[in-house]
Amino acid sequence: RDLIASFSQKFPENPDLLTLLAEAEDQCGDLRSAETAAKKALDIKPTEQRIHMLLGRIVEKNGNLDRAAYYYSQAVSLDGMQIDGYLKLSQVYIKQREFQKARRVLEQGIANIPGNVELYLTCAALFKEAKDYRGAELMLRKASQIEPRNVSIHRQLGAILALNMVHQSQEVGSQV
Repeated sequence: RDLIASFSQKFPENPDLLTLLAEAEDQCGDLRSAETAAKKALDIKPTEQRIHMLLGRIVEKNGNLDRAAYYYSQAVSLDGMQIDGYLKLSQVYIKQREFQKARRVLEQGIANIPGNVELYLTCAALFKEAKDYRGAELMLRKASQIEPRNVSIHRQLGAILALNMVHQSQEVGSQV
């Protein structure tokens, strides 16, 4: 950390050194210094997706979810093929209890990266949490098409099918 800091002082316009310094400060738990270094790097290289992700992670650790959502959203805008951006942004929205926003982010990720199972599984978990078992089932079925030999997906799908049956029987019972 000290070595990186001394190099970044000698070369204050080097965004890669500043990003390394921010990562080192983050790992040492000095979030204020990490954020300062990352912001300097971002000022020099504002279109660097990696720096936006780093700043999102740092401010999220500080508990500033609105700013974390901003940085993650910027990262997704800069590179719509990076899965982590969608996952991190949706997690922030879930922490904020903004489930519709989280769902839209995940659906955008699925549209941009349709072969990624993790996005489908995260979306399925979100649907399940909202008691939308049909939506969860649909996401798990798509995930199982991508990875047909993944036993974990099939177990989750079985559990969702059972929950859906119980939920439907309760709906029918309440209508009678």
